[in-house]
Amino acid sequence: MECEGLRPDVVAVNLSMMSFLWWDSKKDVYKEVMDFPGTHYSKKDSVGHKKLNGFTFGELLEANYDKFPGGIYLGGKLNFQEQEHKAGEAERGAKAASCLMLLHTIS
Repeated sequence: MECEGLRPDVVAVNLSMMSFLWWDSKKDVYKEVMDFPGTHYSKKDSVGHKKLNGFTFGELLEANYDKFPGGIYLGGKLNFQEQEHKAGEAERGAKAASCLMLLHTIS
């Protein structure tokens, strides 16, 4: 969407791709738009999360929620079942994730 210029207010990010360690080298593409709280998306309390500086879905939402007043929308299923994101979704109004879409306001 954003690459075609059709929806410059939408940023699409693939959660499955974020689960690989090589994702850390691709984050620069999004550096102007969003923050990543670690090197890659991982299951909470896993080796990837604890020792390899991974981040959970809840941590990703927390790091970016205020940047997207238009909302954060998810399609598909999360790679890892996380209990903490369910409370965050309800509290923050995130829509329930193989693809993460972030809407921001364009001035």
